[in-house]
Amino acid sequence: MGRRKRHGLHPALKTLLVTLPILVAVGGVGGVIYYFVIKPRIGTTASERLLGKWEAHYPEGTIRLHFQKGGKLELTGVAANGNTATINYTFKVSKDRRESVVLHLTNVSGSTDPADWGIELLGDDRMRVDHLTSKAQSRYYDRVK
Repeated sequence: MGRRKRHGLHPALKTLLVTLPILVAVGGVGGVIYYFVIKPRIGTTASERLLGKWEAHYPEGTIRLHFQKGGKLELTGVAANGNTATINYTFKVSKDRRESVVLHLTNVSGSTDPADWGIELLGDDRMRVDHLTSKAQSRYYDRVK
């Protein structure tokens, strides 16, 4: 009896032809996610992402924070009746992680005691500030665009 003639592709080659397009597609999607989502945040610390203007709104008024390069913070309170007060601080970073930072604040005029704030970034446009040196309640701020 003679050998039987095989028809078709080897099973390993069939498997490769089926899985290769799937792997290329998954790799492409992964590459896009890395390039647009993960890569922009690599090496970006919370203190860098903190820079800019933030606001918290309450029935009694609004609190505005403006974090600037060089460790400067301008805190402005706007009361419901329209009265405003601004205090300038310097800040030093005690702990800096990707999503949280601890700042040591010093009032430029010396009119208040130094304070420590723990800040957790809850995304690119929202943060929670915990007052570590006082019993003040946590405050939530939104980035001003």
